[in-house]
Amino acid sequence: MNHSEILLNSYSQDKISKTELLTWFTALPEIEKKDVLTSLSWFIENVHPTNDEIHLGINSSGLKNTYTAAILLANNTFNIAFRKILDLPASENQKSFEFLISIFKIADHRRRTFECKGYCNHEWHCI
Repeated sequence: MNHSEILLNSYSQDKISKTELLTWFTALPEIEKKDVLTSLSWFIENVHPTNDEIHLGINSSGLKNTYTAAILLANNTFNIAFRKILDLPASENQKSFEFLISIFKIADHRRRTFECKGYCNHEWHCI
């Protein structure tokens, strides 16, 4: 796993704080932010978030649910929403990241708790 993958998974497992993760993301150049958003999307696709988890992630992100990324996530399938999020201007990257990490943390927790408990050999769950 690369550094960003370790950080994202560490956050989802409560091994680093949201503040630490946001500080790291904010410091990245814009092109790297898009790469991180793409990796994060792949992680989210693999944990198969439910619609309830997506809505809970939006609501627990601490951001307004009227922001563009939240509206896209609430009104489209994840795959469609994410592709539209990647096309948003760079000024939307931070908010998009915050919504996505919230969704990832919730869905990954469910997966680790119910699907991987006791027999998980996923590299990213063994940080």
